[in-house]
Amino acid sequence: MDLAASVLGISKTRAVVYINSVLDVLSGMAKEVVTLPCEDELPTVEDGFFAIVGFPVASLP
Repeated sequence: MDLAASVLGISKTRAVVYINSVLDVLSGMAKEVVTLPCEDELPTVEDGFFAIVGFPVASLP
């Protein structure tokens, strides 16, 4: 929080208020925006994780 406040030129208290407000908005949007891939999309998603960070193959049960 100190870094965020410093970068924005505001107090730490105000930074906490703003960051919590943003988190509330993102949390409220999550159900509409974040979705799990369907079964057909899983191999593409797994390949993408591996290509970016070498994440091992993982699949949902």
